[in-house]
Amino acid sequence: MSGIKKLQAGEILFREGDSSDAMYVIKSGRIAITKTKGAGEIILAEKKKGEMLGEMAFFDNKPRSAGAKAVTECEVISLPFTSLYAQFKTFPEWLKAVVRTVNGHLRDANARIKNLEQAQGADEEVFPPHLITRLTAVISLVGFKSGEETEGGLVVPFSILRNYCIQIFQQPTNKLEKMMEVLSALGHMKVEDLGEGKRRITIVNHKLITAFTDWYNKYLFT
Repeated sequence: MSGIKKLQAGEILFREGDSSDAMYVIKSGRIAITKTKGAGEIILAEKKKGEMLGEMAFFDNKPRSAGAKAVTECEVISLPFTSLYAQFKTFPEWLKAVVRTVNGHLRDANARIKNLEQAQGADEEVFPPHLITRLTAVISLVGFKSGEETEGGLVVPFSILRNYCIQIFQQPTNKLEKMMEVLSALGHMKVEDLGEGKRRITIVNHKLITAFTDWYNKYLFT
């Protein structure tokens, strides 16, 4: 059965490497998702009221790939996997397939981002680590400065993306194009061909791209 768990600021909800037995919904407060690095740790993200954490392990029961620690005093709703499994068994097979597919896409997205930093060799290295932050920073900055809010995300002019990439960040546009392909494959951007050489560029998840840029930059220099 689900239950309410109260945490004080700084209290650990679970540690990296712990066995996975439940997912959580934040009822109040904020929780940091942390990753061990050397003798310390880095913050990957912050979760707030209404957000869920620990849900991806529901399907594979793998140990926690990151830790979770209360940033402020907070309450979380614990959803034990044993109870959820019983409910999941009652789902129609098509719905089970949809849920598993979504979960698989999330894991694939994480794997693709991880692969960006693990590319080996100068010839094979599509995105050297520091180039990743520069390219995502271009996209994030242009989104802030020139993005037009729409229902589907921030629409940005490619000409401005191109100018920032070449003139300010001094990076090759073919790398920017490749980064947009990767982010589009992950569902975080959308590139539509309008014909006659025109394209509509939409940043679907500007907040995530910005947060990733900040986290990865901190990771490289910590």
